[in-house]
Amino acid sequence: MDVTEATVSTRKTTPQSIILDAAQHLILQNGYAGLSMRDLSRDSGLAKGTIYYYFQDKEEIYLNVVERDLLNMQTRIQAAAQTPGDCTTRLRAVISAYFDLAQANRSIFIARLREISGMESALRNLLQRHRTALMQPIADIIEEGIANGIFRPLQPQMVITSLIGMMNSFVTHRFLIEQGDITPEVVEHTLDLVLHGIQCGKSENDRDNEL
Repeated sequence: MDVTEATVSTRKTTPQSIILDAAQHLILQNGYAGLSMRDLSRDSGLAKGTIYYYFQDKEEIYLNVVERDLLNMQTRIQAAAQTPGDCTTRLRAVISAYFDLAQANRSIFIARLREISGMESALRNLLQRHRTALMQPIADIIEEGIANGIFRPLQPQMVITSLIGMMNSFVTHRFLIEQGDITPEVVEHTLDLVLHGIQCGKSENDRDNEL
């Protein structure tokens, strides 16, 4: 059972969840522009009036699909951040959880990349509402690592932004351009790049400071 199946199997069956499940399937098939209330009514088995009772329009449905996936990601990231071990082990678990979700929901991720046009403001507001809950577990790891002398004293929020940007760009390039998969090697590469960068030994600034 993959991540998506596990999430669906443990989700309460309510009219809202039935609508969102059907909408997610249709968006993957036809894109957001091809999502119609007629098809949604057919696939969900619910009358159009019932759908409109719970959701104002298809944009609200789409945003609720995205938010539901964000909450799933939030749960997975929080669980990964609690993995037993030191800060490096926990950071690896977080990176692995993020890539696992992207891989398990590959079609959804690609659809999202292609469907954001015209909804940038609404999606931005949605992401801002969930930003703290998504980022705080990672911030806790970074701050603990800094306090324990494992990580350099950088600004945690800038480290997190760099890490998320790296992972998003990697997933986008791997899925859309290379049409490949996210492998365990990608997790280790990302962790190594975050921890050590690409520079060999000490930088010129470090050597100058020692003089």
